[in-house]
Amino acid sequence: MPSIPSPFIDLGHELVVVHVGKELKTFTIHKTLICAKSDYFKKAFTSGFIESKGILYLPEDSPDVFVLFVEWLYRDTVRDCISPWEFFSLHNFYIFAEKICEQHLANLIIDAIRGTLHSYTPTFVPALTGYIYARTAEKSPLRKLSLQHFVWSSWALDDDTSSRNHIPGRKSLERFYSILARDEDLFVDFFGAINRSQRKGTRDSVEDPSRVAGCAYHTHTTDEHCYLEKDEIVPIIRFKVMIEDGVPEAIEKYMDEE
Repeated sequence: MPSIPSPFIDLGHELVVVHVGKELKTFTIHKTLICAKSDYFKKAFTSGFIESKGILYLPEDSPDVFVLFVEWLYRDTVRDCISPWEFFSLHNFYIFAEKICEQHLANLIIDAIRGTLHSYTPTFVPALTGYIYARTAEKSPLRKLSLQHFVWSSWALDDDTSSRNHIPGRKSLERFYSILARDEDLFVDFFGAINRSQRKGTRDSVEDPSRVAGCAYHTHTTDEHCYLEKDEIVPIIRFKVMIEDGVPEAIEKYMDEE
């Protein structure tokens, strides 16, 4: 995925240690680099007790997600996903980027997600949307993307193809019930989006979010120039890995237990 090239950084010899997750997996990182690329970690490692020790604990974060963060630190890019688990991990990576207020990184991640959606619509989209709603704020671009993809895929995969039907069919709604019932915001947003498409007089007027041009799902400061042109579509990521039996179900189970 595109990224803003980093200026040459003299990494120096000073290292910091970050312990991540319940098992406190250890990551050793150049202090100059992590402080140059993240204000969150710069504040952590240049003030008070943490500065003197050079050690930070993130027990509530995922080591798998932090691996992606370290890759971005050193390579200045977000890896393309090649499996359903990696696709799911990108969403957790975005949630982490929002937590540390790293807007440019979040923009890169959401473009990687959108690029994958060109060729991959997972069966666990409804559950994933509920998972995201439980972990993001009201104005999160990831919420916007996940809701639009949920509504779009509801039509794309619907069991009732009648043009007279302006809401998903009964079987689809039965699948969605337990997810929508858990989150009032998601319930209201989902049927609000369905209602807006109904007003346009067609059952499937919701646009495929992977084909929305420009930075519709980005966050930018007032005078920041986006690396995507106004009419540019995010690059397509060809999702070619065969999906193993039981993997989508395993991801749904994981989300349900979190």
